[in-house]
Amino acid sequence: MFNGSPAKQQLPLKEMKTARSGELTVDRYGFTTEATAHRSIEYWRTIESATQRKKRMRIENGRVHKWQEMLHPEKFKIYRDSRKLKTRAWKGIPNAMRQQAWFQLAGASVLKQCQPKLYDTLQHESENEDMWSDKILLDIDRTFPNHVMFRDIGGTGQRQLFRILRAYSIHDREVGYCQGIGFIAAFLLTYMEEENVFWMLVAILRGDKFQLYGMYIDGMPKVLLNMATFDRLLAETNPKLANHFESLMVQSPMYTTDWFMTLFTSTFPFDYVVRIWDVYLSEGDAKIIYRVSLALLRCVQHNLLSLDFENTLKTLQDLPTSLSGVLLISPEAFMRQVEAVRITTQQVRDIEATFK
Repeated sequence: MFNGSPAKQQLPLKEMKTARSGELTVDRYGFTTEATAHRSIEYWRTIESATQRKKRMRIENGRVHKWQEMLHPEKFKIYRDSRKLKTRAWKGIPNAMRQQAWFQLAGASVLKQCQPKLYDTLQHESENEDMWSDKILLDIDRTFPNHVMFRDIGGTGQRQLFRILRAYSIHDREVGYCQGIGFIAAFLLTYMEEENVFWMLVAILRGDKFQLYGMYIDGMPKVLLNMATFDRLLAETNPKLANHFESLMVQSPMYTTDWFMTLFTSTFPFDYVVRIWDVYLSEGDAKIIYRVSLALLRCVQHNLLSLDFENTLKTLQDLPTSLSGVLLISPEAFMRQVEAVRITTQQVRDIEATFK
């Protein structure tokens, strides 16, 4: 039976199968079958031979042992910023290890140790301290409604998500609440415990490594910076497509807003999202966000160059769920496309500096 958290099942030694929850059939990430077509396409696995499947699982099990070693408290300080860890993150963190790996990579474990009672304290804040509950409640039903954790109104998943988002809105009054944070929190909640999701939000929004808070404060300065930087990178790495967009007056805010503000969690199939997050949490800078966006456009460039404004905009806004040509690329193949986008951290910093 699916229990709502793939990581909590801890199944490194055997394949995680599609499971049944009541009368619903759900995929390995917890989405119902009607949502699977655009949430968790596993076409490439349906055509695997028995030999290929055994090889893949042997590799996966080997990676579990490697990550167990790297995440050991005595060794993590050595591996934390090592090239080896980042290389292994690009290959994909084993699903059974993601809960622990993400929590440590984000620095959330250290933050929690510093204030172990904070989350419980925030749960007991009075309503006078709460400015966002009504808005959070309004958005809860819209957050992954086809996922077994969040599909039931007032169910356990929705209650947990509400408590996390309310607590964070009280803890960080400058940020408060934004729907984009809700998608990130719900995504993380499919992998880890409620309180740990809160600390993940603290780490990625306010931690020195990520500083994602700029996406959600008044004026959304980080969103605007990301879009301006993305436009420049697109012009430098793919001038043909950039010129085509310019001729049609297609602008990046028309299609990248959800990508950036939810770190791809709201629209991408989870098979891809987890791989992106493996790299994002291991590296910590915005470069991976730009590389993913640029790679996605490259995957469908041939189609885009032949479309008019209306169809270009529709295609971009529906990415990646509407194009089977993208969805039938395995996560491994897609991440190779991302890795092939050659931009440097210094290049990104130089461009960002021109807009600050």
